[in-house]
Amino acid sequence: MKKLQAITDYLLNLNMVAAENIDAWAENARFVGVAKDMGNDGMVLFRLHYTAAIVIERFPHQEHPAELLFGHVIAWLMDNDDLREELALDPPETDIDILDNQTADLEINIDFVEDVEIIQDAAGPLRLNGERYRLAPVRIDYALEGEVTT
Repeated sequence: MKKLQAITDYLLNLNMVAAENIDAWAENARFVGVAKDMGNDGMVLFRLHYTAAIVIERFPHQEHPAELLFGHVIAWLMDNDDLREELALDPPETDIDILDNQTADLEINIDFVEDVEIIQDAAGPLRLNGERYRLAPVRIDYALEGEVTT
């Protein structure tokens, strides 16, 4: 659940709230088999669908408006979640519980979809069609130049 970890790290690095006041986990995880050959002895094994739940306690809403935090979340999604538009994922849902004039508890729920990739590895823990694999991103080779003839 790389996207959950990445957005949580991003929010922590904003220094808008103490690290001990942020908690994040995945809910409703489900996977859809894909088994798409990516070349270079690797493949997308499945797509992982889940809801990231991010809870921020005692958020200082007078010092940092909640809209600013939500703006950071949306900007991160636009820059880092390339499947979001393609799959027409729902926008994040939020819940705000005002505790007092200074602080609020916030909950942000974000639907994510991630490809889980594997590569061949003789010592890998996964066995598929008589071959062994391990979890790892598949290296993609791109042509840097080419020639077109008609």
